[in-house]
Amino acid sequence: MVSPCGLKQVDLDELAQNFTAWQKRSVCYKVLLTSYKAQWLKDVIWKEHSKELSESSRILQSVKEKHKEQLKQLKDNAAKLKREEGALLQQSIQQKNSELQQLQKQLEDTEREKHSQIVQLKMAYDSKLLKLQKQTATLQQQQRGPSSANHEIFRQKLQALKNQSEQEKSALKRTIGELQQKLNAAQHSHGTKRRKL
Repeated sequence: MVSPCGLKQVDLDELAQNFTAWQKRSVCYKVLLTSYKAQWLKDVIWKEHSKELSESSRILQSVKEKHKEQLKQLKDNAAKLKREEGALLQQSIQQKNSELQQLQKQLEDTEREKHSQIVQLKMAYDSKLLKLQKQTATLQQQQRGPSSANHEIFRQKLQALKNQSEQEKSALKRTIGELQQKLNAAQHSHGTKRRKL
């Protein structure tokens, strides 16, 4: 319709309908655009997530391999340490056994030496005792002779020989006692050392 002024008249209802249709299309476009953006964002997020997941999986695998290597290294080190400690312990045992054998040999040598000394002292004691007994018998026979003066001299000599014999016996007994004490002490100390080892 044309107005009296020559202007075209606008139908407000049609205009309103056109505007409403335009708004609807605009809303549809916005919804579609939002949907496309959402899908695009979803794809981007999924790709990022997949990438991060792949990276995490790779890191996890690397950590597992390192952990496995470290465990193997620890086991190897423990086995090596055990072997070294075993070797040191074996060496220490052998050394202690060697020391024990040396101590036993020294003790046996000492016992033989002391026993030999005791036998020699007993033989010397027996020899001197026999000699004194012979001298005593000789003096007794001489005392039975005719002269009383000789008898007194022989009695004094006999007494001197008896005193000397008693002194030598005492000295020999002391020496034998000391040697036996030393032998007993050596055996006791060896027994203590053996118990300690």
